Amino acid sequence: MFRRRKEVVSLSIDKDKCTGCEACVSVCRHRILDMKYGADCYAWVKYPLDCAGCGRCVRACDTGAVELVTI
Repeated sequence: MFRRRKEVVSLSIDKDKCTGCEACVSVCRHRILDMKYGADCYAWVKYPLDCAGCGRCVRACDTGAVELVTI
């Protein structure tokens, strides 16, 4: 069964809250998110326009760093 695609208003990750666990990146079916490595390790939104608004990344984040707003 297919679900209707939600209209995504915004998808953002608070890098100060992100622990770099990669949970959100691993659950994203559309590969929207990616990791930035360096002195700080955190997730970031690589392809925001391709987001389907499913919310899997939000549910996977234990720290509340991922924010998704849909219509």
